[in-house]
Amino acid sequence: MTRYTGRRIVSLFPGLDQTLQDALLAAIEHVLIEAEAERIWIEESPTHDLRVHAQLPPVDAAPAPVVPIGAAPSALTIRSSVSVDPSTADKLSPRDCPDTESVE
Repeated sequence: MTRYTGRRIVSLFPGLDQTLQDALLAAIEHVLIEAEAERIWIEESPTHDLRVHAQLPPVDAAPAPVVPIGAAPSALTIRSSVSVDPSTADKLSPRDCPDTESVE
């Protein structure tokens, strides 16, 4: 527990690329909001890592209502990905790769 009576969720260590760090923090924030976190904050430790904390609802809280995706006001962007053996990655042409555009 911290002084804000929350839990440390994750630590990001220094040296990460800024773009990667921003993407990770945005994704963590999104997940915590979906988990109905009442408060989310970041503290820097003495070793300069970033510690993400959140005040989450009690475990015995009633589950959030499930809304069918078609009825939701907005849906998350879904992205597909494919793993490629690094030795063959340089030999692929764009037409060999599946569609990676967003679906909304």
